[in-house]
Order: sequence, then C-alpha cells, then structure tokens
Amino acid sequence: MPIRSSQKAVYPERKEWQRIRDKVLARAGYACEQCQKPNHKMVPIAKDGVWFDYEFGWRDSTGAPHSAPSLEDERAHVHMVLTIAHRNHDPTDNGMENLAALCQRCHLVYDRELHVRNAADTRRSRKAMGDLFDAL
Repeated sequence: MPIRSSQKAVYPERKEWQRIRDKVLARAGYACEQCQKPNHKMVPIAKDGVWFDYEFGWRDSTGAPHSAPSLEDERAHVHMVLTIAHRNHDPTDNGMENLAALCQRCHLVYDRELHVRNAADTRRSRKAMGDLFDAL
C-alpha cells in the first residue's frame, strides 16, 4: 500500500523500513501469511478469486485446495507483490509481532474497516458544514 504523504513522518526512514520489510518477508517465507500467494510471481487468477500455486495447484482465497476453474472463468495473470501490514493499524508500532506480510488483496481485506472509516471521514470533511454532532 502506498504511504500517504501525511503519514510518512511516522514511518522509519527508507533504509530502515526496507530492513524491517526484508525481515518480515523472510519470516513469512516470501509468501502471503493469509493465502500463501508467493512474492514476485506471475499468478493466474480466476474471476472468483481462485488462484494457481505452481507448487500445489489451484487454491481458494484462503489458500485451501480448490478445483480448477473453467477456461472462461480464468481472468488473467497477476504479478504478486507482498505488502507489510500493521496488525494493530498503528504505523508507529513496527515490532515484528505487529507486522505481517500480505498480498495486496489480503491487505485490503484486513484493512477494510479502516478504509471505510477513512473514506467516511474524507467525505464528511469535504462537506461545507461538516457533521453538526462532531462538537458534542
């Protein structure tokens, strides 16, 4: 996930973050900790989120075995890039126990509630009067 410019100050410097990221990826075996998609591989993906693991065959979104999709359901090949998620959503807490290596899809699902709240806050802040009950 890209880091918002307003949040960059709370993250470590680039070299330090890269060192932390490398440790988290190594600990995870260079695969998503949720669904086991491998880092930096082209992965066939079907319409329903089923994906192909070159070692173990077709998998569902949790990484469990799945039957092969039909040819018309196969969507594309996607380049997997793992991201680092903060389990407690606090970007200042960079302890190894708080960090997880997740593919983009799993990271978005993990942060869904946070994204919904941020979107609501952004929409409210763009309104002329804001929320009259915020002051209470």
